[in-house]
Order: sequence, then structure tokens, then C-alpha cells
Amino acid sequence: ELYVYTDGEVPTNIIPFDGNLQSVADRYHDFLGFFPFRTGRPRQVLLIGPGGGLDVLMSLAVGATVIEGAELNPSMLPIVRRYRHLAGPVYDYANVDVRVEEGRSYVRRSQRRYDLIYMALTKTATTASSSLALVESYVHTVEGFQDYLRHLTENGQVAVVCQHPLVLVRLMLTAYEALVREGVPPHQAMRHLAAASVPREHYVLGPYRHLLLVGRAPLTA
Repeated sequence: ELYVYTDGEVPTNIIPFDGNLQSVADRYHDFLGFFPFRTGRPRQVLLIGPGGGLDVLMSLAVGATVIEGAELNPSMLPIVRRYRHLAGPVYDYANVDVRVEEGRSYVRRSQRRYDLIYMALTKTATTASSSLALVESYVHTVEGFQDYLRHLTENGQVAVVCQHPLVLVRLMLTAYEALVREGVPPHQAMRHLAAASVPREHYVLGPYRHLLLVGRAPLTA
């Protein structure tokens, strides 16, 4: 794989892809980031920050028919296409439309409803300066989650992958507040949320460590 770094950090990977989508499904079957795709089999997907194309591949692997994306870094798509010999035509499928946009702004202007809104390790502004590590990300606010919930199909889900357990807790509380503001009774809101984490000994394998699912409808076991 190749890694593309934005501002010296937050790498995104360009995946070797020969056009065999079944091999993608097999390779990532037990990957935490693939869980929302494998279980939900979404048909209409919005990817916020698809980066080097892994999110697109996972969407294609489960048969998504509409795949939209908002990628903040304008260099990303040209880079992935430059390495087409490795990545394949991942951003050039007829049903894939990835645009250089800020994610939340794109969602607010969209006229579509999605089965899955997916974001993995997403930031609104990426910086290599540790002094700005806690700068607010507009895609992870209560109002942001409200925007996502309003653009889901009846059984649609928002999936967020993060690296730190405290961020997972914060995301869960933020999503809970958004659900309540959207009219879900407080005593029922937790039924719309699910969290999963990889074992701690697997942390060395990469930053895909924690996953939050937020359902427009209550989630089933």
C-alpha cells in the first residue's frame, strides 16, 4: 500500500486493487471499518473524507449503487488517479462521485438521503501542530450529527471511526444529544447507538480502533 500524508500527518492509504471486488470483501471481512458496510449492505452511501479510496472500495464491495464523497484535500483525487496502475479506477466508476468539498457543508446542501454516512478518522482541518490538536471539528458537533440524521433513509446509519477511546465517548454523547434534539425521547436514544472497539493488543495494527454507529431508527441486536 501507499500512504498519502496531509500536512505531515493523518495518513490515508492507497490500496492495491485489480478490479476484483470479492477479494476486497474477503480481505476486509474482519476489519472494523468494514463492519457498517458488511452488516448494513447500504445502497446509497456518502463518504466524508474518502482519502486514498479505501472507503470507496468497501462501498463497491457490498454493491452500493450510489457512492458520493466529500474530500477536503484537493490534491487527493489527482494523486489517486496518478497511481491508477496500483489503485485501479477507484474514483472513476460511473456510480462514484467524489467532490472536493467540506463534508458537513456538502451534507447540508445535499438533496439525497443515504443508507450510510461514513467517516473514518475525519477532521475538518488537518494540522501537524500539536498545539492545535483539540481545535473543534465542525463535522463532529451536535449540529453536525443533526445534519447527518436528517439525511438518512428510514433505517440509515451514521458510522464514525476514531482512534482514541475518549473521542469515542465524546462522539457517543454528542450523537445522543443530537438524537434528543431531533425528537427521540431521552430514555430511548441509547437504543439508536452502538459502539465497538478492537482489542487493545491490536492497536499496533493501525488507527481504526473504535467505531460508533448511530441509527435513525433503533438498532437491532
